[in-house]
Amino acid sequence: MKPQWEHLYAEMLTDINRCKSLDLPETEVLEGCCRIARDHWKVIKEVSMEMGFNTNAEEIEFFRDVKPQFTCHIEYYLLLYQATLLVPAAIAKQLKFWQEEALKYKRFYDGNEDFIKYYESGNRYNDQTFFLRTGLKEFRITDKAVYEDEDLRTSHDGIVRTFMANKMYYEFVKEKMAELKEKKT
Repeated sequence: MKPQWEHLYAEMLTDINRCKSLDLPETEVLEGCCRIARDHWKVIKEVSMEMGFNTNAEEIEFFRDVKPQFTCHIEYYLLLYQATLLVPAAIAKQLKFWQEEALKYKRFYDGNEDFIKYYESGNRYNDQTFFLRTGLKEFRITDKAVYEDEDLRTSHDGIVRTFMANKMYYEFVKEKMAELKEKKT
């Protein structure tokens, strides 16, 4: 990531950590973290649209690496928020709930396995198709409007974003399950 993006990313993480340390109800903290991530994404989007991309390599780097680093946090905090609202109050039912939540990652991975393996391998041979806006015409996009990126997206940056968010969420879910199992013993 270029220094300008690294600086904004570090700033976003600092703001999120500050928000997480506030003495507020959990849902308010999660809303705040999501808002922080979305606000930082808006800045990145504005700067990117104003500056444009000088080369295909620059555009690919943005959509492959930069944009998902920011937008995955929006999706992650939305997943956490939703889970917070849906988790059963009865402790006896919570483990089952988190076990079912863990399956979200597996379902997403299974549905996008070929692309995720490509992405994680570091291969770059299809990057022009996946991460240039010119490749957008070849694919149907079904992204949620919450990312406000209709005018700044590619066919696969949303898959990277959701993959990263689901990975973070899966780690959170595993911790919740371990806590609950520990309480039982």
